[in-house]
Amino acid sequence: MRITLKILAGILIFLVLLILFIRSPWGQNIIVNKVVSNIQNKTNTEVEIDRLFITFGGAISLEGLYLEDKKGDTLVYANSLEANIPIWPIIKGSGFGINDLDLKGLKANIYRKDSISGYNFQFLIDAFAASDSTNTQQTKAQDTTSSSTNISIGDVNLQSIILNYNDEVTGMEANLKLGELDIAMRKTDLKNMQFEVEDASLNNTMVVYRQRKPLPPSEDTETPMPLVVVDRLQLDNVNAKYQSEPDGILADVHIPEFIGEMPKMDLGNYDIEFNNIILKRSDALLRMQTKTASSQAQDSVKNDSVGFVWPVWKISVQHIDLEKNNFAFIVDSAKIEQRKFNPNALKFRNLNLKTGNINLADHKLNADINQFTFQEASGLDLREFSTEINLDNSVLDVNNLILALNNNQLQGALKLNYDSVERFIAEPEKTSLEASLSEIQLDINEVFRFQPSLQQN
Repeated sequence: MRITLKILAGILIFLVLLILFIRSPWGQNIIVNKVVSNIQNKTNTEVEIDRLFITFGGAISLEGLYLEDKKGDTLVYANSLEANIPIWPIIKGSGFGINDLDLKGLKANIYRKDSISGYNFQFLIDAFAASDSTNTQQTKAQDTTSSSTNISIGDVNLQSIILNYNDEVTGMEANLKLGELDIAMRKTDLKNMQFEVEDASLNNTMVVYRQRKPLPPSEDTETPMPLVVVDRLQLDNVNAKYQSEPDGILADVHIPEFIGEMPKMDLGNYDIEFNNIILKRSDALLRMQTKTASSQAQDSVKNDSVGFVWPVWKISVQHIDLEKNNFAFIVDSAKIEQRKFNPNALKFRNLNLKTGNINLADHKLNADINQFTFQEASGLDLREFSTEINLDNSVLDVNNLILALNNNQLQGALKLNYDSVERFIAEPEKTSLEASLSEIQLDINEVFRFQPSLQQN
């Protein structure tokens, strides 16, 4: 008993001394100098670390990391990084996990000038690559067991992140200014590509993506499609800008407030479910450039060869709430004119949409639209619209229809019968129509908005 107690006391004293050594300024200098000198000797670049230690809770803490690339420019700078990584699963080889990750004040610059020299961080990969047969054998042994290794991620908090990416080979350019990202993961299964997020929020963030060259064709790979579950996703003051020069597309979106609840997004089985989609006071702009004559001819051939096909997706939405959103759509240099409707220049203000259940599955569409209103810049004012829509391959039912557009009003029900949706699109004149309208009020002047030449008739 005495020998056992002495051994336990010795181990405890050793651990306490080790912790005191790691936390002391003297121990900090030794650890930091050792790590910095090791990286500098292998990379021949400037490396700085203010503090590196293990917290009392067992987390690894890093402060003031600075790393240069071969040209002396900033590659990575991190103000503070703290990660709680369980050691025992790594020792057993059963998995790798991060219970908590807290990263603040990160700035990274990644670029690639050509395919020969590669990315500006390539020197890190070359410096730390395995050079002897022992390391190679260990790497192979790790690779053989990697398929059975479990990777888990817990809570993640990122603040003040700046990422700059520029790849001149593929023509991709991206910039990220992230205010704060909070993620609480419930499940992470990389092997089966299953991810469950309990709660996620993104605040005060700007994302810019630009594609200057056509992307190469993607290679077909047999990778499993992900299954994603998000109990709650919230976006506050998020801005995104996308530009593709080869496709002539420019999209600019500002999202002050968004809430989404997605109990299932199974991309492998084309199945998506939403509980709630809430979007308020957003602004969106979509600009498109007309393609060349040759590309338009190719697209027309493709469109002529393929008729209407029901989507394979199964989509279910319980509730949509869009409030006071603005949307603009511009093609080439088209301009908005008062009292003249132009489908190539649309600008919607105060767009509101409230729906009940929306279901798309098995060649059927059911939608309950409770409210849909907007003001279009040419003068269209949709003051009220609500209905229940049931669509399949032979019938379109529009029930409880209430429409108030400018000085036009319509109430009642409509029913269209056709042989197929494809036949209905190709030959609408062969469709039979049944209408039961309790109120009809039409203003002939509104027709001139779509056909101005009729004013001279």
